Amino acid sequence: MIRAEDLSCSAGDFELRNVTFSVAPGKALVVLGPSGAGKTLLLETLLGLRMPSHGRVLLDGEDVTYLPPEARGVSYMPQDVALFPHLSVRENILFGRRVRGTLAGADEDLRSLASRLHIEHLLDRPSIRSLSGGEKQRIGLARALVVHPRVLFLDESFSALDAHIRGELQAQCRELQRALDITAVYVTHHHEECFALGDEALVIMNGRVTQHATPTELFARPSSLEVARFLRKRNVLRVESAKLDGERARIAVGEKGVLALSAPRGVERALYVHIEAEAIDLRSERTEERMRNEITNELPGEIVSVVHDGTRSIATVRVAEDVTLDCFWLLRDQARADVAPGRRVTVSFPPHAITAISPR
Repeated sequence: MIRAEDLSCSAGDFELRNVTFSVAPGKALVVLGPSGAGKTLLLETLLGLRMPSHGRVLLDGEDVTYLPPEARGVSYMPQDVALFPHLSVRENILFGRRVRGTLAGADEDLRSLASRLHIEHLLDRPSIRSLSGGEKQRIGLARALVVHPRVLFLDESFSALDAHIRGELQAQCRELQRALDITAVYVTHHHEECFALGDEALVIMNGRVTQHATPTELFARPSSLEVARFLRKRNVLRVESAKLDGERARIAVGEKGVLALSAPRGVERALYVHIEAEAIDLRSERTEERMRNEITNELPGEIVSVVHDGTRSIATVRVAEDVTLDCFWLLRDQARADVAPGRRVTVSFPPHAITAISPR
């Protein structure tokens, strides 16, 4: 496992401050954040490329804070892969084993990784110069894994690839990480890679950790307005006031909108609420089936627009004078004529689809 304890590090005027988290053995952590948030600085500090001004880094309980990278038993796969152009494919992959003096059993490990990554046909290439971008990434991943690292670090490693190749490599990387039971830390600014690669997600903003959660929890319940905006969440509404009435709350949003909702505790103190677009059900009329399913929030509205976005559609529904909600559905599930601008509809969603969030 890897653990950071109250870790701080400076780079010029920027400071990574009081970062604490841990990754259990065999699990993968995705570090998310916008450009300039401190993701790469954190990675460099965990690797030993930078010395912290405060705090500790532990690997399997061992304090490695001031050990050089080569003494930590970890692997690093940068975005540009950094293969050696003067070495063959085989020599590139086995470079780490050679410098560590651990070549015993290396050929067997190489064959196993090559089979899993579908690069057997590349092993005898005398140079890496003719390889495609995806092939170079697979070679780089094999090189990082063949040394049996305590932790595998990846920094935007697949971001430069085409979407199709990127998806394939993400799946292969995740499969190998699980099969080999390797602890991994993956830095990215791509939200979707949370689900493709991570068991947990750590969001960094302005050098500080703002949320640590599972990918599902992160996207369903962002902890702050800052995180919600970074994740490009829809249906984030500013709360002008909220009053509890039994189990329901009358929430004033915008300048004139008032929503009466079954909402989570704390909403009366929130400055914003987030309603999951994926959890909103869109119907042309109320049904007893939804009542039996205990969907307790139902709001009448009018469809303002419908946009098709790849495999899904997005309907924007006005539910109050200056309040709109977006809801999603898969195109394969929709061929309905009642979903069109100007139609009167009912949107419904369960109380757990509402999250009360702070301004920061």
